[in-house]
Amino acid sequence: MTWSSVTLPEDSTGRASASELLATLTTTFPDVRLASVAQFGVDDVVVSEWTVTATGRSTTLHGLDIAVVKDGRVVSGASYANRFEMSGEERVCREPSPGR
Repeated sequence: MTWSSVTLPEDSTGRASASELLATLTTTFPDVRLASVAQFGVDDVVVSEWTVTATGRSTTLHGLDIAVVKDGRVVSGASYANRFEMSGEERVCREPSPGR
């Protein structure tokens, strides 16, 4: 299986690579919370929308995964996350003042 993500420097290939990525995430953010927002599938493609929150972070990260499934197993996929939220740059764009 190969998985790509806009948030990672390179693709993740194989079960060992996926396990390493998950271990890094849970070590860095021990109380990481992943919530499923919506999920649907058509033929061999499954799309999952999700949110993530973690330690000391006031920002919720929104994203989605697109997976290709063959014979009941995920064979490839891609994750897309709002990198704007992830970088904390969302604080640069403040809400407009009332009346504007």
